[in-house]
Amino acid sequence: MYETIKCICRAACGLGEKYAAIADKKLAEPGLTEERKKELCKIKEACSRVPRYPARNFLEAAQSL
Repeated sequence: MYETIKCICRAACGLGEKYAAIADKKLAEPGLTEERKKELCKIKEACSRVPRYPARNFLEAAQSL
């Protein structure tokens, strides 16, 4: 059972990293508004942190779900 839990945790961390990479790719796309760039930066920052590390604010806590 312990190995299964470790596998699930690794998968969750990988998912956060995947979404951070997607947000980073979208940031490189031309034609984004400043508002959208700010949103993507927040998403990237939150997904780079959680669920591997504890959330520091509500946005990160919500993003980790």
